[in-house]
Amino acid sequence: MKEPPDENRRSPETQLAERSESPLAIPQKYPLVSKIEQRIVEAKDAKEAAFFVQVRDEVIRQDTQQKKEDFAIKAQRRGFWFRVGSSAAFLATGAGLVVGGFTLPGFFMIGGSVALVAPDYAKHFVKTVMGRNEGNE
Repeated sequence: MKEPPDENRRSPETQLAERSESPLAIPQKYPLVSKIEQRIVEAKDAKEAAFFVQVRDEVIRQDTQQKKEDFAIKAQRRGFWFRVGSSAAFLATGAGLVVGGFTLPGFFMIGGSVALVAPDYAKHFVKTVMGRNEGNE
């Protein structure tokens, strides 16, 4: 049985043409690259086309590198705020334990809060006050 024709249905040729992308098809998020692509298409000789292909690849590479750097900065920022928030939570918990009469666990939690924010200071404290390195047991 044959299905009735649907006005919204596209022919197989149209679907194939839409799916097949030319090697020069670049997403619209790169407006400069699309202009460079136009210059590649309009190149007068192979040297000019090869030059513009190199320029296009370099622009895309630099954009990718910039995105990676932005992601690294955001990850560092998230890590910083995580440490600050965790440190505040440990400090409040430790203070609550000390006030509640549980001094040893309270000071342990306060030490954990300091170690999150200032790890070098915590290492120095363990080395000088306790008289040993943290690696030694």
